[in-house]
Order: sequence, then C-alpha cells, then structure tokens
Amino acid sequence: MVRPYGLRALARLSLQPGEHVLDIGCGCGETTVALAERVGAKGSVTGIDLSAPMLARARERNPGAELIAGDASEHAFTRRFDAMFSRFGVMFFADPVAAFARLRTALRADGRARIAFVCWRAAAENAWAHVPFSAMRGALPDTPLGVQDRGTGPGPFSFAERGYVEQMLRSAGYGEIELTACDEQVELASEGLDGAVRFALEAGPASRLLLHASEDGRRRAADAVREALAPYLDEGRVALPGAAWVVFARPA
Repeated sequence: MVRPYGLRALARLSLQPGEHVLDIGCGCGETTVALAERVGAKGSVTGIDLSAPMLARARERNPGAELIAGDASEHAFTRRFDAMFSRFGVMFFADPVAAFARLRTALRADGRARIAFVCWRAAAENAWAHVPFSAMRGALPDTPLGVQDRGTGPGPFSFAERGYVEQMLRSAGYGEIELTACDEQVELASEGLDGAVRFALEAGPASRLLLHASEDGRRRAADAVREALAPYLDEGRVALPGAAWVVFARPA
C-alpha cells in the first residue's frame, strides 16, 4: 500500500555503505530490510516499534538486525546514528517537539547526520482514507469522530500542514528542512472489492467509527463503503489517490 512513499524518502536520505540507521516505527520490517540493503554489511539498521506482533514478523525478515520494542519518543538509545528514517511512523507522538528533540540527540554530531520521513498530508487530499470514512460517517451519523478526522495530533493526519511541520522541527533543533509533496495511488486490495471493504472496516482509518456500532450499523457501513469504493475497482484492483510529504532535515 505505502511502499512507493517509503522509496521516495529512502532516495532522499541517500544512504551510504557503512552507515548506521534508525528505522522509527519499523513495523513488520520491510523498511528495515530496504535500509539494510543500502548500508551493506559494514553498516547497521536498528528498528523500533511499539507492536510486539509486528516486531516478531520483523525478526523473521531481519534475523541479524537490532529490533527494539518501545516508544521511539521516549527510548534512551545507547548508540548514535548517521541517519533516521520513518515511513508513517512519527505522526502519533504525544509531544512531537519533545520527541524529535530527543531523537536529535541520538544523531551523530558530524554535519552529515540527517532524518527523512513520510507523513500524510490532509485527510481531504487522501481519497483512500476520506472516501470510506465519509461513507461510514453517512451510514453512522451519530457515531463520535475518531482521531482520523482531526487536523492536529496525535493522529495520521497531524502533520498535514507544511508550516506546522517546519515550525515543529525548528523548535526541536533541526535545520535545512525540506518538505516535498508525494502523490501516489494507495492500493486497498488487489483481488476485488471484498478485500477493499474488509480493509476499510477492519484496518483503515475509518475503522474506528465501528468500535461501538451495532451489527445493523456494521452492515449499513459495509454497504455504504462498498458503494463508495466500487468506482475505483479496475480489473480486481482497488486503488485511490494518496497524498503525503517527504520530509528531510538535519540537526541545526
């Protein structure tokens, strides 16, 4: 779903063989593998994530990598890194300025240190999220909104505003800040509409609307999402536009 965005951030990071990298919110380890391929045998990749099941999968993929179960915004790293990377793993920090300031202290102070990450732009620009969300909201009008509809954090779209991200990073002690728009298709399913509806109901940002829904409400939501996503079905693939920032910065 999100691999193209991560590849754009990887390209901007311009990793060199032998460098040491932190993968923030490494998840199931796909990005950790990609980072390791770029730094080679003389380099290293450390991954950190809150999810124990995801880290278990990451260990299967990266048997030699250092993988930490913890919160990147609070963890006391014992080593220094040349670079840091994150693919949609930094938007949920309770205090982003404090989190990025703490991460900065784990970067080497040699002028080459840098960070690159990908974060979503506004929900309204991300059809993969707002199309099923709007459909569910119409089917369940009395359901409380979740964090996915918030413009400020923590939440998936909390870094939507360029000015906010720039100011947050400056306050955390970074300079040379760049935000580049990245627009790609987000594939919800590759084998038909059922898979896309299942994703929206169980794993997508709109799924929180179903936390307290009745069985009848869930059926109405599923029908509404199916109708909303049907126009995006093309030969079994369901993909909708997505919009993100590729963010790059160095310690000031």
